[in-house]
Amino acid sequence: MATEVKTQTAGNMWKVLVKPGDVVTAVVDYRPVYVNGDVLTPGQQAYRGPMSVRQAVSVAGGYSLLRSRGPTYTDPADLTRDYQSLSLDYAKEYFHILRVNAELRGDENFDQNTPNELGLPEAALSPVVNAEAESLKVALADYRQEQAFLQNAATQTDGQIVTLSKQQEAELKGVKDDEDELDRVTKLLATGAGTNIRVSESRRALLLSSTRQLQTTVELIQLRRQRADYGRQLERIESQRTINLLRELKDSSARLADLRARLLALSQKLQPVGGGGPALLMGATNFQPDITIVRKVGQKWEKIPAGEDDEIESGDVIEVSLRPSRAASVSN
Repeated sequence: MATEVKTQTAGNMWKVLVKPGDVVTAVVDYRPVYVNGDVLTPGQQAYRGPMSVRQAVSVAGGYSLLRSRGPTYTDPADLTRDYQSLSLDYAKEYFHILRVNAELRGDENFDQNTPNELGLPEAALSPVVNAEAESLKVALADYRQEQAFLQNAATQTDGQIVTLSKQQEAELKGVKDDEDELDRVTKLLATGAGTNIRVSESRRALLLSSTRQLQTTVELIQLRRQRADYGRQLERIESQRTINLLRELKDSSARLADLRARLLALSQKLQPVGGGGPALLMGATNFQPDITIVRKVGQKWEKIPAGEDDEIESGDVIEVSLRPSRAASVSN
């Protein structure tokens, strides 16, 4: 439909006929949208229609729990560095526990596979694993060397005890024979058939054999006492070794639990649902975005539940809140 427009130039009035094709309109700029809540960089974002919730969240840096975890902002790079440092400490305690358990069992090897929940490179873990493997080798070698020394000493003592026991039996028989001989020559002396010299010699022989037998008995007692001491030492090094390893295992398990809790806390701060962050420890909570679009309809603002693929309009406010997923809530 044509429209008649009046125009005036230098005091003259003109009439101009404006046709529909003569007028062209274009949107110079859209009203911005606003993204608030659990995103990395909340605030005003330029609107480029058509635009979805997913695109607006991506422009805002993606989902993040950093903003909701405290009043101050923490640089993700610092958190990532802390996470990697704690992950290395976690790996050290993890492999240390495996090594201690292997040492308790007397095994020369332990599982050297990297746990799935750690996102550390192989180059960072190899020195840790190699150090624990070498410690296991040295510890077992020292223990077995000390054990072998005591067992060898006990075996030698057992052989000496057997030899002295036989010698003691022979000397007891010699003492008995000397006693019988002294009794015989004493009776002969009483009947006048013997001499005092013969009796004195028999007494001297009995004294010598009794002395040898007594010395052998004392030496045998000492050897048996020493053999018992070797046995006690063997039991003592085994029990003390077990006590030390169990204490070491308890301390490492406590440190591992503490590191795991701290890693879980950091992983939740860094976890970008749908983004790329550090690997989460197995069992960490998964989150799902709860999205609401606040839109002005007429003179009122309305809250509209939305999904990531819903389209937004210029001027909309997108509110994002990360909630634990239902599966994670049930498992926890």
